[in-house]
Amino acid sequence: LHQKQLRRFHQQRRMLVRTLRRNKNNRSRIVPLQSRRSYLEINTSGGRSSVSGIVATVFGANGNLGKSIVQRLGNIGSTVIAPYRGEEKHSRDLKVMADIGRIVLVPWNEQYDRDAIRDLVQHSNVVINCLGSKSPTSKFSLDDIHVKIPSLIAQVCKENDIERFIHVSTCGYDPNSKNEWIKSKSKGEDAVKSIFPETTIIRSTTMYSGDRGFVRAIGTMLRYWPWFVIAFNPDKVIQPVWNGDISLAIMRAIEMNTPGKTYELGGPQIFTNKQLIERMQYLLRNDKILITLPEPLERLFAKAISFHRNRRITLDDLDRTELVVDRNAKSWNELLVDKSKLALIDYEGYEYIQHYRKPSRYGELITDDQLKSEKNRDTTLPRY
Repeated sequence: LHQKQLRRFHQQRRMLVRTLRRNKNNRSRIVPLQSRRSYLEINTSGGRSSVSGIVATVFGANGNLGKSIVQRLGNIGSTVIAPYRGEEKHSRDLKVMADIGRIVLVPWNEQYDRDAIRDLVQHSNVVINCLGSKSPTSKFSLDDIHVKIPSLIAQVCKENDIERFIHVSTCGYDPNSKNEWIKSKSKGEDAVKSIFPETTIIRSTTMYSGDRGFVRAIGTMLRYWPWFVIAFNPDKVIQPVWNGDISLAIMRAIEMNTPGKTYELGGPQIFTNKQLIERMQYLLRNDKILITLPEPLERLFAKAISFHRNRRITLDDLDRTELVVDRNAKSWNELLVDKSKLALIDYEGYEYIQHYRKPSRYGELITDDQLKSEKNRDTTLPRY
């Protein structure tokens, strides 16, 4: 059976290569929206040694969301092309997320080279862009990461007639925002949609995961700082969402008829900043003093911390609007994701910060409300 699946996979690959060679001299040919296939011919019922029919290029595969997407693609027998910058040793943990030879690591050090991008996507039928950064770096500005590079990827996907292009953005769409991060994300959406109208846009609220993110930042400050400084507006609303739920929604977007649609996805719980920090305090059995700063001192504190390599907060974070899901937007229901099974931050978030408890309080028994939330949670794993 395994040999038959391998023969089928290589046969499909040869057919794809023949098609690309036949259209080599006519790369600019664009298939109209009416004739483009709405549903991919894929099989998602098999395991990691099966053949799903998906050949996906994941930009930003080393990120929090990218790793979760690669793992879900690998679990159903997909071939994943993962571009990376720097040394390969920082990306080799992706290799074990699929069967042998299914994760292809390709160095990508020329981000503005159209030919390099074409080499990465020309054999794929799915392209997912997860590139993003919280703050500019010495080599890339926010416009470079969120606007220019995604625009080049969209142009190459259009030229190569990619069947499904998924672009990950953020809630709070506003091209005229004072916040540079939201402004660049919104401009990137507009640029990608204008070039490739069939792009599927996934907007998410603030994501948390095990590698890094705001949940672990809160845990670090609660554990090691002498007191906790609430540098954000304590009454500002936040709707945290687990990156595993976003990757599940992206898998559903690959299966379903989603070209040209926009989805806004957020977690099942909504807190204010102060409520979230107090909740983390309760889970960690931490009794440190919470200090709320006036706005001038907030900016001074954020400016001082922003010079640190592992900065927890920047000046741009203070001007960020509330990232919550619009009630009128397409969301989990349209992607056939059960909202009652979304991860709770009391459960998944605590998994990532429990080691920040003090040793003297680490052995305390779980509380009644935590035990109740665990009993009500469906522990069955999804298909992916």
